[in-house]
Amino acid sequence: MRNWVLGGLAAGSLLVMLLTIAAVDDMWSAGGVVGVLTLLTMSLMFGGLPGLAIGALIGALRKRAATRFQPAFPQSAPFHQQPPVPQFPTPSPPMGVPATHAGPTDRWGAMVGRCELSVRRVAAAAATVPPSPGAEWLNRIVGQFTAELNDVRRIADLGRALEATAQDHPVSQRLAAAVKDFTAFEDEAGRVALRLVEQPDLASARVHLEMLEQQVPNLAQG
Repeated sequence: MRNWVLGGLAAGSLLVMLLTIAAVDDMWSAGGVVGVLTLLTMSLMFGGLPGLAIGALIGALRKRAATRFQPAFPQSAPFHQQPPVPQFPTPSPPMGVPATHAGPTDRWGAMVGRCELSVRRVAAAAATVPPSPGAEWLNRIVGQFTAELNDVRRIADLGRALEATAQDHPVSQRLAAAVKDFTAFEDEAGRVALRLVEQPDLASARVHLEMLEQQVPNLAQG
C-alpha cells in the first residue's frame, strides 16, 4: 500500500508540474527563485495531494482483495524446504545372544545339527556341576566329545559330495549311527552330571566317569 501512495504522490506532482510549465511560459522570465517555488507549490497542491489520495485508495482496494482471496489453509513449504526425515538406527540384537550361522538345509545338515545339539546339551549339563576334581574330569570328557564334531561334518560333506541319497549307502548309515551315538552319550552324560551334583566327591563318581569316558563316540575308529 505504501508503494501505491508514494507512486500516486509522485505521479500527480509530476503531471501538474509538466502542465504548468507548458501553460505558463512567463514564469521563468519573471524570476528564477520565485518561479521555482511557485511551480513546486502548485505541483504539490493540485497534483501531489490528489495523487496521494488516489494512490491510498488503490492500495487499500488491492490489500482488501488480497485478504479476501487468501487460502483458508496455509500452504505447505516447497519440497526443497521440507524438514529432513529423521533416520533411526537399526536396533542391534540383545546382548548375550550369539549370532546364528545357518548351514546347509539338506538331510546331511540336519544330522550334523542334531549332533551339535547333543554337544551343547552335554556342555550345559557339565557347567551345572560344582567345582571339584570330578567336575574337571567331566569337562575333559566334554572336550573330547566336542572334538568328534569335526569328523561328523567331514562325513556329511562326503555324503553331500557323493550325492548319497539312498538310506542304505555306507555314508548315510555311518552318519545315522553317529547321530545315535551322540544322542546316547548325551543321556549318559546327563546321568553322570546329576550324580556329581548330588555327590561331588571323586571317590563315589570315579567309576561312572571312567565308563562315560569310554563311551565317547570315536568316529575315526568306527
